[in-house]
Amino acid sequence: MIEAAAKQNDYVIFYEEVGYAAGQAFDRVTGTDTCEFYEALERRQTDREPAVDLGEGFDFDDEEQMRQRLPRLTALLMPQESS
Repeated sequence: MIEAAAKQNDYVIFYEEVGYAAGQAFDRVTGTDTCEFYEALERRQTDREPAVDLGEGFDFDDEEQMRQRLPRLTALLMPQESS
């Protein structure tokens, strides 16, 4: 992560294929298709209370808020310009 950030490669965080890994694993194990995975996931999520309070929301596109709330991550991925 640190190495990728130094090279300004955000693929480590935003690599789209990672988002499909759980569905593909479910397909392999159950022999069904991806639609079944999302239906099962939705049933599970609606049957229980959220496990974690995610706290108040904020604008991830607001650089000032990012620097205030996530300083170490912001320092890695959004280095300040030198004046």
